[in-house]
Amino acid sequence: MTEILFGAETEYAVTGGRRSRSNPDGGAASDLMRAARARLAHLPDINHHSGLYLSNGARLYVDCGTHPEYSTPECTNPWDVVRNIEAGHRILSDLARGEKEARPRHREILCFRSNVDYSGTGATWGSHESYLTKSAPARFKAQLIPHLATRPIYTGAGGFNPSARALEFSLSPRLTYFGHAETDDSTREKGIWNGRQEPLCEGYYRLHVTCGECLCSQTATFLKFGATALVVAMADAGLKPAAGINMVSPAAALRTIIADPTCRARVTAGDPALSAIGVQRQYLAMAESHLDEAFMPPWAGEVCRRWREILDRLEAGPQAVAKTLDWAIKLALYMDRLRNTGIDGARGWNQERMPVRELLPPVPEEPPAVKMMRRKPVRVSREAAAESGLFDVLAEPSEPTPAEADSLRRSYSQMFEIDMRFGQLGGASIFDALDREGVLDHRIVEEAEIVRAMTHPPEGSRAKLRGEAVRRLAGSEGARCDWQRIVDGKEKRLLDLSHPFASRESWQELDSVDRDEAYSLGEDSGWDQHPLNRRQRAYQLYLDRNYSGAEEILSA
Repeated sequence: MTEILFGAETEYAVTGGRRSRSNPDGGAASDLMRAARARLAHLPDINHHSGLYLSNGARLYVDCGTHPEYSTPECTNPWDVVRNIEAGHRILSDLARGEKEARPRHREILCFRSNVDYSGTGATWGSHESYLTKSAPARFKAQLIPHLATRPIYTGAGGFNPSARALEFSLSPRLTYFGHAETDDSTREKGIWNGRQEPLCEGYYRLHVTCGECLCSQTATFLKFGATALVVAMADAGLKPAAGINMVSPAAALRTIIADPTCRARVTAGDPALSAIGVQRQYLAMAESHLDEAFMPPWAGEVCRRWREILDRLEAGPQAVAKTLDWAIKLALYMDRLRNTGIDGARGWNQERMPVRELLPPVPEEPPAVKMMRRKPVRVSREAAAESGLFDVLAEPSEPTPAEADSLRRSYSQMFEIDMRFGQLGGASIFDALDREGVLDHRIVEEAEIVRAMTHPPEGSRAKLRGEAVRRLAGSEGARCDWQRIVDGKEKRLLDLSHPFASRESWQELDSVDRDEAYSLGEDSGWDQHPLNRRQRAYQLYLDRNYSGAEEILSA
């Protein structure tokens, strides 16, 4: 059996922090990075002015959307991915809390595992995945697209369609922006398949998946990475797990899937036409039939067991996963809020008669979602969230009475607040409150494992060498780091981490390595040719007030 390598990149929505003339909305991201440099063992990023590599092998930096991004270290199993994603949440939360304690006169920094902005800006925050492959991913993209299009039935974060003219529930709000089957862009024209190539290692390829959301449920995160990694492994080995799946328009199928909480809509052509559950069952069946193959990882059997269990429960309806999957937990909370407003769940919201844009007041100086966060948290009924009869909304909706419409208009902000607070980091999180009360059933890893992952790298990949070297060299003058190397300027040596499964430190004298090359990615890497990387570098130069340098990069 072989090992598989993967990791996650999480973009966080943040607000608060210091206000200044140049940043009147607050400097939450820069404040968090300043706190990270002061409080965390780290090495500066070779190629990114504000970026840091941490002692757990992870990377923390400010992306060009002025939001913090946390990239996990390379992981060899889905349990480690869950531990390290959760560790990233804790690190950001601890930094924000520490800033509040150290600077009580500044605005509190609020951090969210958010995916969309409901205030009308069109902003969305990504949760990207990376999978190591032996073959160029483009070779097997046809085998992956149907999987990526149908997996939101267990990977969806839940919420509302931010683009709809109605209060429209969606299994995956972020994916409402994905209108293409494939694209090289990850910011404007989003596609299910992303063609961006940036290997970050030697001898392998990297599949970069951008059609995902940040999740709170550990089970959902476990399956997102575990199931997708198995599909990647099968396709990379030359199998065709999507054989016979005729998805005429993957983008159209995706829109149908995320609008259907029953998960029963048929999204393939042919006989029989399959639902999203049916498509996922085909992938699962092939994985189960190849568990003993050499290309499958040793944990494949446990992933398949949990995968099948969730698909079986989804067949029974949303209430069967209302304690486990993000979107189903949220749907239960929304129904509870509707009932508290006196609206019959079966008459919840009508998409033609309850346009969201007419419910929203004019945008004030601060986005509505941000203002909501500064109010007292909405109260959620534990009993209502846990009971099984909260899904009458799936019945055919009827026109709301005038009294119901008025009630919903008055409470619309609470519906959006539930969604925002659900994934908030820190004590105000609705998800965490429900978890503490024992309402939910989603945990995969132990609390102590998450705490350890905040400072210690996982085993089995170069991440362990990186994390240990960062811990030793933190604070050393001239020491720098990136995914593939560490430069020790004091001792004039370089640690080669170009092989993703490196298990032994291999240092080279800097005299034998070009000094300029050691502190940059080099002209032959292709790194600076991708528009997103060029934009990121230009943005960093702009923050450094090197305006001519930024202009030179953007005009080249």
